[in-house]
Amino acid sequence: MRDRIPIKKDLIPYGFDIILGSDKFNLRFAYNKAADLFTCRLKRGNEILGIDALIYGVELFGDIYRSGSFPMMRIEPIDESDEAKEITWDNFTHTVFLTIDNGKD
Repeated sequence: MRDRIPIKKDLIPYGFDIILGSDKFNLRFAYNKAADLFTCRLKRGNEILGIDALIYGVELFGDIYRSGSFPMMRIEPIDESDEAKEITWDNFTHTVFLTIDNGKD
């Protein structure tokens, strides 16, 4: 089982600080009801590193990764029970979680 980043879905839009690797980041989540789409902003200090949509099974910030700026781990939304294949308001934080692939099983 992967580590999970705990999200308080009912507080969205909201953000929190988190240690990823050895660096402190701020994650801020938003939700677009019309599109049923979650987004995440990644910030370190005062620098916004990127904003990305949460797409099932796709690495968060994978297409805008910059070495030395971003966390060195793979973060992706998945359902480890294999029940869901997409992210919706109903399944996010119930069966689909934002997970960290830190290389351990």
